[in-house]
Amino acid sequence: MKVRQCEYHETAGGLLAAGCSKRMGNINKLLCEIEGMPMVRKIAIEMIQSDLKYCAVVLGFQAKKVAGALEGLPLTLIENKSWHEGQGTSISLIAKTFSDLKSNVLIMLADLPGVKKFHFNQLLEAHINTLDPANRITVPEFNRQRGNPLIWGRNFLPEIKNLSGEIGGRSLLNKYEEKINRIDFSTDCIVNDIDTIEALELWKMGRKNNSKL
Repeated sequence: MKVRQCEYHETAGGLLAAGCSKRMGNINKLLCEIEGMPMVRKIAIEMIQSDLKYCAVVLGFQAKKVAGALEGLPLTLIENKSWHEGQGTSISLIAKTFSDLKSNVLIMLADLPGVKKFHFNQLLEAHINTLDPANRITVPEFNRQRGNPLIWGRNFLPEIKNLSGEIGGRSLLNKYEEKINRIDFSTDCIVNDIDTIEALELWKMGRKNNSKL
């Protein structure tokens, strides 16, 4: 898929789906079924249906299987052959993929199945409406806990391209603390990631109970 030029106020989205789910044992959590489909596909669909202008997914561990779970979706797939070196390598690849775009970049984790398209749009609106969005970082928070996804203003892309290791974007968040645009969320979906089998079962149980209300 060819990456088209974006307007300065638009945002492209990158989904991080390269990890090996260490805490899930032999299970790749991204392929676990959530609401009738693999978790990674569910999140990708929410991104596609949001106001993001372009979406890409970084693959790594079991790349072919994860790509198969995304089959038929309008996405650009990027394979990270250095995925085992840490999340920073995947974020860097997203920045490099979008380097020719004059757009902001949203970075999403693939293990937050509660995040819906309207949550993405809430963040997108908050970022664009802040002063000087090209030089701001919009971060969602729940009870003062930092969540995901994050939106990076387009002027941060040159530094994001140089990220590596497990620290990811945290080093830049610490460096540019004064540039952070904090957005309070009333839902824990932005922090409720699925890292263990127990967390997956609890999440499914919560969804089942809510459907009965």
